[in-house]
Amino acid sequence: MKLNKLFSGLLFIVAGLLTSCDQDNVGAKYTPTTQNISFEMETPEQMVVKTSSVEIPIRVIRSLSESSYTAHYSISGNEDGYFSDPNNGSITFETGQTVCVIKLTAQNLESGEEYECTLNLSEEDIATADEILNNAKSKTTIKVKRDFEWESLGVGHFTSKSFLDEWNVEVEKAVGINVYKMKDLFQTGADVIAKIKDDNTIEVKPQFAWTDNTYGKISVVGNYDGKNSGYAGVYVPGDKTIQMYLNHYVPSWGFVNGSYGTFEETLILP
Repeated sequence: MKLNKLFSGLLFIVAGLLTSCDQDNVGAKYTPTTQNISFEMETPEQMVVKTSSVEIPIRVIRSLSESSYTAHYSISGNEDGYFSDPNNGSITFETGQTVCVIKLTAQNLESGEEYECTLNLSEEDIATADEILNNAKSKTTIKVKRDFEWESLGVGHFTSKSFLDEWNVEVEKAVGINVYKMKDLFQTGADVIAKIKDDNTIEVKPQFAWTDNTYGKISVVGNYDGKNSGYAGVYVPGDKTIQMYLNHYVPSWGFVNGSYGTFEETLILP
């Protein structure tokens, strides 16, 4: 709806062009000779949950299935112990199986918080990678967020200097905390969340906001201080106005190289 607006501040720095390789012939003729143990995805989509605990299925795949095989892995980034592994770092492919599932558990999750850990294959399993296929993933990073409980606040008014437009937006508030969700803000299905802190400063953490036809998913982050720290601006209680400065950027290119620029965005609460 609003994506037909053109940004005037496109500041991409293009470092190179992607090249592609045609493996059609390889796939049609090549027969694997190694186990080629691999996580199915290196960076799965963040899982958003409503409960304090959740089971997370993680698929591990291999190329051969003529016999059973036991793979081993470790977990890093779990110093606080939010993730537990009933498999104790090993899974077994039975004869005929090319897919095995690790059922990781995340527990004691707090509302609004994000949790992350990384699973790493053992050196022995990494050594089974097929160098011809070159498609093995030796690690996978799991991200989980426990969502707030939301209640409808009504319809607010949004003014955007990035999209050079203004429109009404449905606003929800997290129960018990000054966190606000702007529903479908820049495009349908993409909500943007802002927090009013005790000192009336605004925090907007990095989050998906809209999709560019060329560059894919675009994120925003608070950038009032020019440091992309999440600090987005201030709340004016008398006017019920959330005034934010948001950097629109391509996540894979980073805050600077992938930036469209930082723009003032204003929400008047219902």
